[in-house]
Amino acid sequence: MLPLRHKTQAMVYLLLAAAMLNLYAYYLMASDKQKARQQRYRTPERTLLLLAVLGGSWGILGGMLPPIHHKNRKWYFWLTVFAGIALQAVGVVLYLSK
Repeated sequence: MLPLRHKTQAMVYLLLAAAMLNLYAYYLMASDKQKARQQRYRTPERTLLLLAVLGGSWGILGGMLPPIHHKNRKWYFWLTVFAGIALQAVGVVLYLSK
């Protein structure tokens, strides 16, 4: 088990990595919406879904809500995003329970 100082430092790095991943996910949703409007090459859906499962679910959710409204009619995006949020919540609870 890590000493408290190292555990706190690890948590800070983990939060920074999660924030960067979610910002990237939001950026991808916004840019994919723009590409859709311009009828250009798009980001594959599986990339966006994978990002949601790997920790970028808050960024993907942000892209599904106003003002972007991207992929908000696809039920499997909603399911994947909330499954990703649930996985993150379980991970936080497990981490904090140690």
